[in-house]
Amino acid sequence: MTYSPSASRLKREEAARQASRRSKLIAAISSLVIFGAIAAIILTAQGFSVVRQSFFSPHYALKAIPTVLSGLWLNLRVMLIAELFVLVIGLLLALARTNKNPLFFPLRIAATIYTDIFRGLPLLLVLLLVGFGIPGLQISWLPNSAVLLGTVSLILTYSAYVAEVIRAGIEAVNPAQRMASRALGLTDAQTQRYVVLPQAFRKVLPPLLNDLVSLQKDSGLISVLGAIDAIRAAGIRVMARYLVEKGYQAEGIFPIDTRDGVKHLRVPADGDITVNMGQVVDEGDDVTAGTESGLWKGYHISVGNPHAVVFVEDLEQVGDLKHPPTVRPKELYPEGVNVEFVQITGDHVVKMRVHERGSGETQSCGTGVVAVAMAAAKHNRENLPTKWEVNPPGGRLYVEIDAHSNGILTGPAVIVRDVDIEGFLER
Repeated sequence: MTYSPSASRLKREEAARQASRRSKLIAAISSLVIFGAIAAIILTAQGFSVVRQSFFSPHYALKAIPTVLSGLWLNLRVMLIAELFVLVIGLLLALARTNKNPLFFPLRIAATIYTDIFRGLPLLLVLLLVGFGIPGLQISWLPNSAVLLGTVSLILTYSAYVAEVIRAGIEAVNPAQRMASRALGLTDAQTQRYVVLPQAFRKVLPPLLNDLVSLQKDSGLISVLGAIDAIRAAGIRVMARYLVEKGYQAEGIFPIDTRDGVKHLRVPADGDITVNMGQVVDEGDDVTAGTESGLWKGYHISVGNPHAVVFVEDLEQVGDLKHPPTVRPKELYPEGVNVEFVQITGDHVVKMRVHERGSGETQSCGTGVVAVAMAAAKHNRENLPTKWEVNPPGGRLYVEIDAHSNGILTGPAVIVRDVDIEGFLER
């Protein structure tokens, strides 16, 4: 006998299907209305064209992909290292705070003070205190790598948060579990290891993962530790181009006041911008700079800030520049030094890589490019004036050093984002 649904059942099923179709239709229409309204507001906004050029430009997006990927890889490395230390330190802090043994009372107090302080301090403040405070002490054996100090700041902050999460999990374990384990003959340490901690971590896993996700996002904040050098010529060129294009300054020659004094620029309506970088001084000291890959002789050049310029046969020989190169004699640079590695590739043409003090390897350095030109002239045993084409990773630049040792830097400036700075300008 075959099953045949009743008429009432068929009617109910049809009504359910109609209700489902009606619900889906209503959901689709409401979604279109809401998202359409949001799109209309954005697309008709007065500043949408600027936002589109700044954030949704395929041209600049494609150009930025290599840099973004490199930064992402650094972000992931920092996150993984920090997570390992955070979990270990957080666990130790939690164990210290939950240990009721009178012998460990000072340790419990210290752990409590630590967690209260670093949970109360904003991460950005910790980054600034550690990232700039430690190098500011000028203690020779202390590290000054921005990446390392940024990672330490993340560990200090997030260890406090993770410690509280783990402590809550430990205290959430029923005390009867401890008494039962002791009744079975387990020591305090065995009870903690085999009974309490497994249950505690099972309880705190969701909030713990939440903290680790936050750590991954906040690892990008170490970028604030990129130390500001005396002058970044690229930034000056872009500012000058912006002032001319927006009509705040007429094209031609005009000064810009920097932390290293007033710099004069020649800014045409189109084309490259020229910056007078000031006096370039060959200090006459023989220096050496090395990485894990080798050691090379170089020159001590000053452009208002110190530079050690060394020449290599191939830039690939230099290897990794994630860590500051070793420079000797060390007493020449009590506050650190920018180190440029240079390869001569043609007649008055060089390629370079630079490790900037406090920042690590960068795409370019204005004063570094000028220092390279002076060192190249000395390396070739030629007199001033001299002119060189210098090719850092950030793009080609031209440097002329006149007979009075003034460095003239020429290069392009491209504005990729338009921002109104009217309120920041002094008339």
